[in-house]
Amino acid sequence: MYHRAVRLWPDYGERQYFNEELAGLLFDSRRYSLSNQLYAKAVEENATGDLLCRYADALFFSGEFSKAVQIWDDHANAPEWVLKRDCGKALIENLGLKSQIRRPLDAMAEDDFEAALQLDGLDPRAWWNFGQSLVAAQKHKEAMVTFLLSAFSSRMDKEAWFNALACAHNANEAVSMAAILSVGMSWFGEDFFVGFLDQIGDVKDDKFRKMAMEAMTAFADTKDTSSVTLRFHEWGPKYDLLATREMSLFVDGDIHEPES
Repeated sequence: MYHRAVRLWPDYGERQYFNEELAGLLFDSRRYSLSNQLYAKAVEENATGDLLCRYADALFFSGEFSKAVQIWDDHANAPEWVLKRDCGKALIENLGLKSQIRRPLDAMAEDDFEAALQLDGLDPRAWWNFGQSLVAAQKHKEAMVTFLLSAFSSRMDKEAWFNALACAHNANEAVSMAAILSVGMSWFGEDFFVGFLDQIGDVKDDKFRKMAMEAMTAFADTKDTSSVTLRFHEWGPKYDLLATREMSLFVDGDIHEPES
């Protein structure tokens, strides 16, 4: 439809957003090489931070791991890009690869996850199996990253997200946990958080679950329509979850102090 639009109105292809939008469409269609080519053209016209991060995303899935990480290092500010930057660094360290011609079909035929990743550094099944081996060795922080790589590679595998979140929880990685919650809820909605609580439902004395459920119950019991935020707070070597209600600064045109 984009190509048809250009044929009907050639000037449309000269608009600044044309390459950016078409690049995004190609990325969602998993045509990553074409996507990063069009993102490169879009960046030449309008090199904003978010656009550069999406360009890095297309590079990453095209196998240009090191180039993507360099861009995220300079421009990552949203949780998704920060997590992907950290995943990219772990991928390069684990595989010893700065770039790769991905061979996903060949990787799928491999039972050994290390061999599979040498064929395709973004094989979601291989990263999942790698994560399972790290969990068995009680290496929860490292497993969090491998499950995130599986989650980003498969894109819609909610179980990989839950595993990454659980590993972050077990490793007391509060900042990473908050970022995973943020991205997971933006991709899957509020059901993502509820689903995670269900996953750890058998752990009756789990402090995180108790506090999170208390926070959600408190929010559910109020009819206040102001924005709601769950905020993580560092507490020595561990962390607590604080339920925070942030009021809008602008009410009827007047500026008010936020309440919490």
